[in-house]
Formats: sequence, structure tokens, C-alpha cells
Amino acid sequence: MLERIFLQVINMSYIASIVILFILVTRLLLAKAPKKYSYILWAVALVRLIVPISFESVLSLVPVDPKPISNDVLYDISPNINTGVSNIDHSISGSLPAADVVASVNPMQVWIFIGSLLWLLGIATLVIYGMVSLIRMRVKLKNANCEKDNIYQSDKVTTPFVLGLIQPKIYLPASLSESEKEYILLHEQTHIKRFDHIIRFISYIVLCIHWFNPLVWIAFWLSGKDMEMSCDELVISKLGQYVKKDYSQSLLNLATGRRNFGLTPLAFGEGDTKGRIKNILNFKQPKFYIIIIALVILIFTSIGLLSNPKSEEAAPPPPASAIEGTDYVSEEDETILTILKEINPESNLLLFDQVEWITLEDVDRIDAIGIDPNNDMPSGFYVHNASEDIYRIETADQVTVFLLNWEDLTNYIETDLSGLAERMDEYDSLYHLTIEDGLVTMITEQYTP
Repeated sequence: MLERIFLQVINMSYIASIVILFILVTRLLLAKAPKKYSYILWAVALVRLIVPISFESVLSLVPVDPKPISNDVLYDISPNINTGVSNIDHSISGSLPAADVVASVNPMQVWIFIGSLLWLLGIATLVIYGMVSLIRMRVKLKNANCEKDNIYQSDKVTTPFVLGLIQPKIYLPASLSESEKEYILLHEQTHIKRFDHIIRFISYIVLCIHWFNPLVWIAFWLSGKDMEMSCDELVISKLGQYVKKDYSQSLLNLATGRRNFGLTPLAFGEGDTKGRIKNILNFKQPKFYIIIIALVILIFTSIGLLSNPKSEEAAPPPPASAIEGTDYVSEEDETILTILKEINPESNLLLFDQVEWITLEDVDRIDAIGIDPNNDMPSGFYVHNASEDIYRIETADQVTVFLLNWEDLTNYIETDLSGLAERMDEYDSLYHLTIEDGLVTMITEQYTP
């Protein structure tokens, strides 16, 4: 179970990386627009990092397979990935360790298990760091003076920030002047009204889960910048352009000796003083056409990045009206799952029926076919036989056959076509046919509980 969750996280992190790269480019197109549009766009990356499913659209901007690593990689004799980019697929798949049929454990299972343990260790480290930081901060603020409502002042802090999730509190430095307090307080109240404190908490949890992905760290940092700058712009819009100079001077004063709370789950302060001041001084109310362009970019990009590309239905082998004279010719090397109907070791001929292996994670296929997971998939899989046409294919002169050892399912028994023919009379099983240059070179029995 842990390994499957880890593989799911890797798939989500992979596709989110593509989305983050698109957002980085789109932020450049939105340079003239208010920062709130860039800030909203980061929600797309957040959704991709959290939600494992999506919808398909012809407007999708995702150029790759959204699920390159299948759970079958844990058990396949020749594990592979499918990003949709053939050069990358061949390069990575070629470096993956192949299963040893005489070994008790698939090497991929070992490596993925180790990776999942390291992943959990990283999560635990960041969660503990956040909790310790929060506890230390609360101890530091226990003597803060309540000015009114949820507003507190303390001489222990050097920068204003929001702390808390359910009932967030605003903490202000005691050194803050009354003139500065108006716009600084409005800034922090805007954070709370927009639920930025909740969004930041969720973002930190997501960062803990995807800590191994450097692009997620970049997204966490840049989304924080866009959040602060968009909040600054709202303050300027409400109070007027005349506060820009004083507001900037206040940020500059607060920057001296400050502490960054950016990685604390339930508290966040202000960062990137230089960038914020520059943005405040350059901020002007956007013209109407800029808003329209920004909205079009935001909507189109959001739909394109939230959706997956339309999947191309795999064309089935040509229909067979009769067994004799009907061939199955593979255009490229591949592995297909089949029900073997007949085997003739003397003529090196196989007759088979191609099927599809569907797991509980294949939500789109389950919906398309109309499967009831509760009734039709008690063991977590479903064998879909779209067509019962029989096909024929020749085998290579030397074919490696791996049959399951039913007394010890972690082992395979190596045999030949004659041994397979005897096995077919004893067990009704599925088999993987490995096809190279149009000929079967390896046959592997599929375990079905």
C-alpha cells in the first residue's frame, strides 16, 4: 500500500512540475497585470499536487502522459515508464532493474520501498520542524498585549504577521507608529479575509508531501511573493496612491532585524522587501484592456493546465473472420496481455485473445466501460475483453517462458513452449506476450488472485 501511494505522489509531482513550468512562463505574460492574477494561477499547481484525478480536454496544455509510472512497475519483469516522450521513456526504462525470475523479490519493489521510506522521513522532518517552530513562537508571544479583537502587540516581534488557522490573530511590532499601523493592519486583515492563512497552511502541507521536488519549493516561494504583493496592491487601491511612499518606508524599516516565518505552517510574515517596495512604487490601477487580457490568459491557462490531454483510444488488432490467415503484426516492440487459446510448439504459432488490465486507479476507463468497482473488481482489478476475436502470431525460434510457482508466488519457473502447452491444460491464466520485430520472444504468466 505504501509503495502504491508513493508512486501516486510521484505521478502527481511529475505532472505538477510541468504545470509549474507553464505557470512560470505565464507569470511573465502577466507582468503588467495586478499580482492577484498570478496568485490565483498558483492554485492550479496546488490542485495538481493534491488531486490525483483530472478531466480530459482538447484545450489541455499538458504535453505528456499524466500517469507515466504504473503500479505494474512493482511486478513487471521488464519495468518501464511511459511519459509520452519516447526518448525519455527508452532512456529511463533502460536503466530500471529487470526482475530476476529466480529471485524472491523484484528489485523494483526493493528500490521503491526504500524510496517510500525516505519520502516518509522527509515528510516527518518538515512536519516536526513546523510544529517546533510554532511551539517556540507561541512561547515567545505568550505575553503579547491584546489591543482589540484579534490584534496583538509585542516587543518580541520585528515584523507583522498572522498566526493561527481557525481563529487567526494579527501580531504587530510594538515599535509600529500609529500612521504605519493603518495600512499594515489593513494588509494583515486582507490576508485573513482572503483566507491566505488557510491557503498557506495547505501549501506547507503539500510542500511536506512533495519535498523531493525542487520545483514545488520554487512554487511555494513564488506563490508567497505573489500573495504578499497582491495584498499590498489591495491596500494601495483602498487607501489611495498617496500612501505608497510611507508604506514603502514602513516596510523598509521593518526589514531591519526581521525574522522570516515563511516555513511555519500556521504563521507567515512578510518577505522579499526589495521586490515588494519596487512593486508598490510601480503599481498603478490597470487599464481595462490589461484586465481583459489577464482574465483571458488566466482562464485559458487554468483550463489547459487542470485538464489532461485527450487519450487516443488504442486501435484493436484487425478483426479476424477466421483463424487461418489472420495475423497480428506488431508495428513496434511491445508487451500485450492476452488469453492464450492454443499453442503449437512445433510450428511456433500462438492463437490468442487480447484483453485489457484495469485497476481501481483507472477511473476514466472504469467510467467509460461502465464497471461497478464494488461488484466487478473485488480483487482490485478487472480484465476487459473488448473483442473475443482470435488472432495468431508466430514466436521466435527461442522463446523464454516464465510460469508462476503457485506454491511460492514470489518465484517463477522457467520453461519452454512445451511446458506452457502443458500448463494451459491445467490452469486458465492470463499471459504477457513480449513482442519484438513481430515475433513473440518472451511469455510471462500474470498472477490473478
